[in-house]
Amino acid sequence: MTYRVVHLFIGFFFSFSMGAQHDEIICKEFSQMVQNERDEHINLVEFKANPNTDNYDLKYHRLEWHIDPAINYIEGRVTSYFVPKSEDFQEIHFDMASNLQINSIYYHDQRIDPQMYSINDDNLKIQLPNVLFFPELDSITIEYEGVPNSSGFGSFEIRTHDGTPVMWTLSEPYGAKVWWPCKQDLNDKIDSIDILVKTPSQYKVGSNGVLVNASNEGTQTIYHWK
Repeated sequence: MTYRVVHLFIGFFFSFSMGAQHDEIICKEFSQMVQNERDEHINLVEFKANPNTDNYDLKYHRLEWHIDPAINYIEGRVTSYFVPKSEDFQEIHFDMASNLQINSIYYHDQRIDPQMYSINDDNLKIQLPNVLFFPELDSITIEYEGVPNSSGFGSFEIRTHDGTPVMWTLSEPYGAKVWWPCKQDLNDKIDSIDILVKTPSQYKVGSNGVLVNASNEGTQTIYHWK
């Protein structure tokens, strides 16, 4: 917010000190800024969570990623613990970009038949092998990979710092699904997460939470945040 205010004051300063041609350019830029802010607000207000994800309560995530900041690609393994909200729960949905590739899905350490799941319109639907007990805690693991799309606001970005590739994520406000299967709904707060990132050893990984461990594995380092 501070940056935006400063930027607006700079725009006004130059609009009063330059000629008419520059005034016109700056007015157009300012109008575009106003429109961008308006569009962002509308997206926030009009956002509707995927109704297919409303029948379970997420409790915990274990997020395991293999990434290289020099390459726009991700390999991941996401384990989600959840509690069903209904007695006849046998199908679970996640928000996930349709261009990502599912390698395997495991339920109770058993691989689910690929015919039992599908991705359409950024919705991952998984048919479970049996009806789950209500309201007992259960879990499912999704292994996937692919090139994350850009959804704006730094959902999954690669830049350089002094010529060295760097990678960062923000996913604000609803960009997480472009790089991992999740429940994109602010009304369901998980209790905790474990984040394990494997990356070339010349890099360091920062995250929310507390750094539990950093262990070397050949030319790679695995960072564990909780």
